[in-house]
Amino acid sequence: MTFKRESYLKSYSVGDSVGDNVGDNVGDNREALSELQEEIIKLLKENPKLAAIKLKELIGISSRNIERNLSQLKKMGILKRVGPDYGGQWQVRERDK
Repeated sequence: MTFKRESYLKSYSVGDSVGDNVGDNVGDNREALSELQEEIIKLLKENPKLAAIKLKELIGISSRNIERNLSQLKKMGILKRVGPDYGGQWQVRERDK
């Protein structure tokens, strides 16, 4: 499919090479964990009921940094929050090797 922009008189092709590089850029889903993420996992395995604010105090980093790393770990499927925000706990899933 080709679109032309009259004002520039240029052609843009869309879809000609879609999929050519699929597979080249898709690796296994196991991303490397940072030292900080490893520390968060270790602490949550020891005490799954730890809140983000307590993690911040134990590790000594900002709340924003803790939240960002928790979000990344959840996105990777390593962490899952079970139960309500207050009174719930973290479930740490083992990673495939």
